[in-house]
Amino acid sequence: MLDEVGRALRSSLIYPQDDSFIFNGSQYSYDPSHFSQLHLSSNMNDKDITFIDGGQAHIIEAGNFCVSFIRIAAVTCKGKIKDHTLREFFVIVRATNQHNQLMFTTSFFPQQHFNVVISSKDESLTTSNKTATITSVVNMVRRFGELQLASSITSGFVVLDGTLDATYPKEEEYLANLGEDVCAIAKSSSLFMKSGNNANVFLMRKKQGTWQYTLNAQTSFVKLHSKSKHVFRMDGNSQLAHSLLDNSSDPVFLGYPYGLILSDKIARVSNHEKRQMQTTLLLDSRNKDIVEYLSTTNAHDILDNLS
Repeated sequence: MLDEVGRALRSSLIYPQDDSFIFNGSQYSYDPSHFSQLHLSSNMNDKDITFIDGGQAHIIEAGNFCVSFIRIAAVTCKGKIKDHTLREFFVIVRATNQHNQLMFTTSFFPQQHFNVVISSKDESLTTSNKTATITSVVNMVRRFGELQLASSITSGFVVLDGTLDATYPKEEEYLANLGEDVCAIAKSSSLFMKSGNNANVFLMRKKQGTWQYTLNAQTSFVKLHSKSKHVFRMDGNSQLAHSLLDNSSDPVFLGYPYGLILSDKIARVSNHEKRQMQTTLLLDSRNKDIVEYLSTTNAHDILDNLS
């Protein structure tokens, strides 16, 4: 059976040498002249580079509310690690009825400089015309927090994890506040070619070394180490790619900026931390009424504990 599966895959992964990229509903023909070689730039290496990523954990989760903890890390590098800062806060998301419409509202502890109120039917949070889960709002909050932190950095370069696409309501406002020296690197990309080929693999086979392929004014693809097996999508200021070469030689993830590896590690909320927070909240006698709400969502946890 495995032999047959392998043969089927090999026979289906035959694509034309020339192809077109499918991106945001438009086609971009492959053009070898869009490749440019990447080289270390001494001028750019004089500037700090700040890498930003966020992590989160749902501490208490019920159908009509959730309490989540969000940690956003900013790691500043200049050849080697220079400093890192954290923004940590709790967010409570509640389901409320406003003008006969189910809305999700947020409260922050400590208070943040933004707020989120969104309909449970908003298309950015729903799939298959279903009402959004209340925890899906937390992803939106974390994204806004990352963008707000990025916009507060006024010196050096800023590199975000992910893309600069606006996927949530009002996200364009946060993106518009970003400076010119900002880019985003996406660890994974589902961008396809017209033939159905994967865009990253297509480009990897076209050129060796370290390079950048420009798709349009906003988006390009980069290979940041000559021995890396990874190509990443890059949004924003394409000139910043040169400055990332010196930061992309860590063998843990060759070709991926080490600053993003570290910011991801620092921002992660461990299961141990999550359990500590849960225990602190649930063992407080003042919160005893919360427990009956948790029974509406913890059926899977009960079965998991039986295994």
